[in-house]
Amino acid sequence: YATAAAIFIIWTFSAGIPFNMSLLHGCAVGLCYGTTFFLLLYGMRRAGVAKTTIIVNLAYILPVLTSVCIWNERLTSLLIAGIILGLISIPLILWPSANDRHNGKSKNVIICVLALSGLYFSQGLAYMIMKSFEMLDRPSDKPLMLAGLFSTAAVFTAMIYLLKFQRPAPKDMYHGVITGLCNAISNVALVSALTLGAASIVFPTFTVGTITLVTLASIFLWHERYSFRAWLGLAIACISIVLMNM
Repeated sequence: YATAAAIFIIWTFSAGIPFNMSLLHGCAVGLCYGTTFFLLLYGMRRAGVAKTTIIVNLAYILPVLTSVCIWNERLTSLLIAGIILGLISIPLILWPSANDRHNGKSKNVIICVLALSGLYFSQGLAYMIMKSFEMLDRPSDKPLMLAGLFSTAAVFTAMIYLLKFQRPAPKDMYHGVITGLCNAISNVALVSALTLGAASIVFPTFTVGTITLVTLASIFLWHERYSFRAWLGLAIACISIVLMNM
């Protein structure tokens, strides 16, 4: 977050962008991102990398519904079917397998589900605020909004990390810099896409590559294994994304 914040702060000052309401939009998204970060880490430890990533990416349903209800984007039968299938896929993905229950891994399933639900709504709220920024029709303010986003997220996560955990090791800093660069590129692309297309198209498309890459990585790099029900939930989630892009 700090790496991405530095990039966009420099960009904002070099472009001479004055402070305005776009900064507050970014700060609000930054708080959501900071909350999402810690819930994401917890979910990855408890439910696995692929399942947690899929859940957080399915949060696109919230801004899609908001776009339809508030900004009057067109609601089609395929969009409705995609939303319904996406909601059905969530419990299929999250519910512990028979092996997990047999091994006692589901003892904390309620806490895990609550944490992942919080992750879902936090990320969904971030997407909705980003869509509201796009509706301001201020494309020149993107660097300012993103500077506020990553600065707030950096301060928030640093405070929580130092108070509750420990001082970061050099390896943590290295991974943080790489992640920050990826976040910067990803968010520029996402905000730019929202200025070119409807949220009901942009957000589902944004999830396809993420879900595919993370699932493959979790299988081949981290050797995660999934039950038939989890695979069914993943397949339904992918179908819901396809339907919402048609």
